[in-house]
Amino acid sequence: MSDHKIIPVTDHAIVRYFERIEGRDIGKIKKEINNPELLEWYDKLGDGGKYPVNNEYRAVISGGKVVTILPV
Repeated sequence: MSDHKIIPVTDHAIVRYFERIEGRDIGKIKKEINNPELLEWYDKLGDGGKYPVNNEYRAVISGGKVVTILPV
């Protein structure tokens, strides 16, 4: 039968899944992203930019918040 319905899943639910089911430490991930290198870039260049972190990824900051992570 092709009447399979898809229930939307929120980003909040996905974060909780990672945290509670897969055992990932969301606080630790936030600290890894918000590291001294990122803070240094932010202090130098301010808001509204893409900042390299450990040559592994870029953190996009807008409105004083990290809003996404991009590959290098």
